[in-house]
Amino acid sequence: MHENPTWYVPKSIQDEWARAGKVVKKTVPPGPNNPLGGYWIGLSFPSYGIHGTNAPLSIYDFQSRGCIRMHPEDAGALFRQVKVGQRGEIIYEPVLLPQLQDGQIFLEAHSDPYRKKSDDPLQLVRELAAASHLDQAIDWRKATEVTSRNEGVAREIGAIAH
Repeated sequence: MHENPTWYVPKSIQDEWARAGKVVKKTVPPGPNNPLGGYWIGLSFPSYGIHGTNAPLSIYDFQSRGCIRMHPEDAGALFRQVKVGQRGEIIYEPVLLPQLQDGQIFLEAHSDPYRKKSDDPLQLVRELAAASHLDQAIDWRKATEVTSRNEGVAREIGAIAH
């Protein structure tokens, strides 16, 4: 775990920069040009980690070479909560369907770049809704819109009255 980390540029990226005629760097020091942002949490896979970013809008695009980018403030919060050696689990869920305590139902849909779940995210929502007995409380027009956008933002799509 490193606060204000130095980025050791992978050889594959150095080669990519060279092919593109860009200046090739082996390291990027801490600061505003460092793509790791202010925090690095290494994973058990060498050279892979969870980190902040100097380009927060890039989080919503599939640009990963294996790491997990987070908003700078979220990376900082996570950094303060975990310890070296602590176990964690990375869960791949492009569709999330939570129900809040007040009965509101939200849907968050992300792209599925690894094609691990389904070519039809709305079908995933239908399965999750049926399993949670929420299918009758969902506005399926809204659900269709959220899944077609794949913007990774939770949107209200229904509610169960209490």
